[in-house]
Amino acid sequence: MTTARRLIDRLRIERKRQGIRQTELAARIGISQGDISRMERREDQLLSSFLRMSHALGFQVVLQPIKQNKDQEKDD
Repeated sequence: MTTARRLIDRLRIERKRQGIRQTELAARIGISQGDISRMERREDQLLSSFLRMSHALGFQVVLQPIKQNKDQEKDD
């Protein structure tokens, strides 16, 4: 499972945990319920859509550096 899929699944799980229906989430971010459904099924998301959905569910997306292996170049 890719990282993108895991992130999207996490948002779907959190939406359900909070008791928020797709229609309510859609209204919060100004899109249709069908768009939410498609977003939760697709692996490839627009970053802007992912960020809006995350924010509407009370999450902040943070970039965190990963440790590089000694074999990786510093200037990837």
